[in-house]
Amino acid sequence: MSDVGKSDLDMNDEGNSDERLGADHTIGEVGQPEVGRLERTFAGWSERERREFRRLVNKLLAKNFIVRHKEQDRQDFFFVKRREEAFRSFFDLAGWTLRLDPVHDVYQLINPTGGNRRRFSLEESLIFLIVRLLFEQRRHEVNLADAVMIKVADIQDVYLSLRIRERPLDKTSLQNFIRVLRDYSLVEPLDSDLSDPDTRIVVYPSIMLAVDTEDIQSAASLLERYRKNGENGAGGDDGPEEEMPAVDELGADS
Repeated sequence: MSDVGKSDLDMNDEGNSDERLGADHTIGEVGQPEVGRLERTFAGWSERERREFRRLVNKLLAKNFIVRHKEQDRQDFFFVKRREEAFRSFFDLAGWTLRLDPVHDVYQLINPTGGNRRRFSLEESLIFLIVRLLFEQRRHEVNLADAVMIKVADIQDVYLSLRIRERPLDKTSLQNFIRVLRDYSLVEPLDSDLSDPDTRIVVYPSIMLAVDTEDIQSAASLLERYRKNGENGAGGDDGPEEEMPAVDELGADS
């Protein structure tokens, strides 16, 4: 399939170690004063703190997000917060940017060059936007930094309402992509059977950061365009996916 109908979202693709260091420069190209400053910082740390630092550097590279309201991330979030300057300095040397969203209490790792971005198919992009839209619709029920609860059936209902195809989302594709979102700390299934419409899924506020859009209206507008294309026959079972608008229009290039 062509690039039309695919999206580049702000999630690191797990490439090789050179890619993870960033496209512009590697640590070896950075001046010695910065490296020396980091070494002096680490000199005052205990061995346990150094191990935690290494673990969380790798966690951020693999998952992109550390979410305070995710139970498994809570202690990690506060460790990064206590040592935020060291984390920022390290990632800056490696060509990355560590960003704290104080509204949602989420740390996000970003490659400013736009590299290492995870590419999604059209169907995956639609699932992603639907989950994000559901989060936005229900966030008024909780605090801004809290997670919200949805069900697999909610995703299917919105997808069917778009009338892109005459059938629901493929269960296997949906299950696999929910696991991808889980791996990036965007959602957490609470029940094991993702084929069950009643399976509950926690959606974390990090979902708001993975697509760079100021307002959910951008996502809602794009979903409406998908729906209209479906009504016009562009997205039927036999229609080519390439004719659908690209999710890149959300401005995912941060």
